[in-house]
Amino acid sequence: MTVTALRGKVIARLLEDPNKNRVTKGGVITLADNSEERGVRARWFQTISVGDEVDDIKEGQYILVSHGRWTRGIEVDGEKIYGIDVPEILGTSEEMPDV
Repeated sequence: MTVTALRGKVIARLLEDPNKNRVTKGGVITLADNSEERGVRARWFQTISVGDEVDDIKEGQYILVSHGRWTRGIEVDGEKIYGIDVPEILGTSEEMPDV
């Protein structure tokens, strides 16, 4: 199934599993605490579709989004995708971020 973003919208995939603990390069374990206050942090996504009237963002780019500024997500062809609040995109990258 192909999903296309409407005008002014972005659809993306989350690059990390929010239910999985992370280990930093220094070996520090960061708990999967997305639903708790200490888990509030920006997350990296990769864009799947970018609607008309969205400037500075392209399909396939990596975007850093303020915590919680995306939809709950829906399952499409076995992959969970999210709608992103465009004003809450903090930055972009052409290279895969280290998540």
